[in-house]
Amino acid sequence: HQTHVKVAKYLLMQAAALVGNTFFMYVFVDLLGIWYLLSQIVIALTIAVLTYTINKLIIFDIDHRDQTDLVPRRETILLAAPLYPPDPGGPALHVQTYLQAFTRSGYRVRLLVFAHYLFLPSVVRHLFFGCRLLGSSFGTDLVYAHDSVTAGIAVVASLLTRKPLLVRLGGDVLWEKEAEAGHTILALSEYYRGSQFRKRLVFHLIRWTLRQADHVVVPTVLLKELYLRVYEIPSRKISVIPNPLPTTRDIGFVKEERTIVYASRMVMYKNLDRILDAVDRLRDRLGQLRFVLIGD
Repeated sequence: HQTHVKVAKYLLMQAAALVGNTFFMYVFVDLLGIWYLLSQIVIALTIAVLTYTINKLIIFDIDHRDQTDLVPRRETILLAAPLYPPDPGGPALHVQTYLQAFTRSGYRVRLLVFAHYLFLPSVVRHLFFGCRLLGSSFGTDLVYAHDSVTAGIAVVASLLTRKPLLVRLGGDVLWEKEAEAGHTILALSEYYRGSQFRKRLVFHLIRWTLRQADHVVVPTVLLKELYLRVYEIPSRKISVIPNPLPTTRDIGFVKEERTIVYASRMVMYKNLDRILDAVDRLRDRLGQLRFVLIGD
């Protein structure tokens, strides 16, 4: 698809590679005094890796529009997601649920998943995801980001392409990061009673990102009140939409007595230690009890 666009991108990349090869040969040989054959080998290998990666991830990308071509074209929604099944956790399930629902409603949906770029180094993966997100923003009517990382990158794309930005946050990013790193043992509401959080750069970046968004979605009233009070998001720009839950018919269900299943990401702020204590107390009271943990 979009052959003429891909040809233009490919030729532009080849021209950039030629210019880059000439420039770095001059730097390596004339300025640094490195043997010209060694210089050419290093530069050629580097350019080969870069051009292959750009071809694979940007120019000859896979079209993630699901089955949206089967329905009449209406608005196009770009979903920027941190995870997607089979990745575990609520964010992956939520994005899948939204994609299926939007498609059934006749929307065209494009999907970009940040986890697909985790094989790249930290900063490089953010740059490549940002380039993909920026390119995919053209031809869409709405960018819908589903966590702080994708939202931060999507803000830049939204400002450059002037596309509306919708952000969904399933929790409080700053508190989760602090709890996971062991910097606080306070509960969410207690953490924001002080003023230490205002010294964190992450807090100001998140507040700026959310204030740039056209609308913010949270799953609970507690989070809405937090973002209104602490992050100073205007009330007209924030809504509560509860988490989508699959029915037992959708996920398959086998009834088994005295069994508890925990399926989630095993991160600090999920309070897994307290869940284990509660299961122990249940076992003391009810007798034999099976507890199954499913996660990463």
